[in-house]
Amino acid sequence: QTVSDPVSGREVTFVYGGGDCPKPVTGFVPAPRGKLCAVKFWDGSTSAILYVDVPGLEPSIGRIIDYPEAKGEGASVLDLAYDPAGRLARTRSPLVAAAAASNVIGVDDSQFWTEVAYTPEGKVASIAEPNAVAGGQRCTRSYEYESARSTNVFDSCFGGRILSVVFDPTTFFTTSATNAAGQTLRNE
Repeated sequence: QTVSDPVSGREVTFVYGGGDCPKPVTGFVPAPRGKLCAVKFWDGSTSAILYVDVPGLEPSIGRIIDYPEAKGEGASVLDLAYDPAGRLARTRSPLVAAAAASNVIGVDDSQFWTEVAYTPEGKVASIAEPNAVAGGQRCTRSYEYESARSTNVFDSCFGGRILSVVFDPTTFFTTSATNAAGQTLRNE
C-alpha cells in the first residue's frame, strides 16, 4: 500500500505480512499476515518491523529497525519484550542496542533495559529506568493506586512521593495533581 503526496511527489510504501517482508533473524518470527513489516520512504530510507512469539497469543512487535540511509547502514534498533500475559515488560533503546551490538555491554544485560512490572490486576506497578553505567544506581518509578480516582507516584532516586494525581474515573482526565513541594495544579 502506498501513500503519495501529489505536490512533492514523495511517497511512502507500507509492506504487510505475506508481502515482501524482511527475513526474521534468530529469535524472531515472520510477520503475521496483514501486520505491518516494513516502511519504505521516498529518500530510500526504510524501517523494518520484526515480530516475536508471545506464548498463547499472536506474535507481537519485538524489534523496530530504522535504516536512515538507502544503503541500509547505520541502523537504529529498538527492542521490545513481553511478559507471559502479553504485556510490554522490557524495552531496549537504540543506544543500548548499539552498545550491545558492539560488545560494549552484554547482549541481554537486563540492567540496561527499561523494565515494567504489573500488579495482579494488570496495572503498572513500577517502571525501572535502565542503568547509565554498569552497576550504577537504577531509578524506579512506582505507582500506588489509592482509589478509583487517585494515583500516587514514587521515585526511588528522589526518595519518595513525587506526585499525587486525582482524575475523573469516567474520562481519565486529571482534575488535580500535587507535586512533592505541595504545589497543586487543578483542571476545572
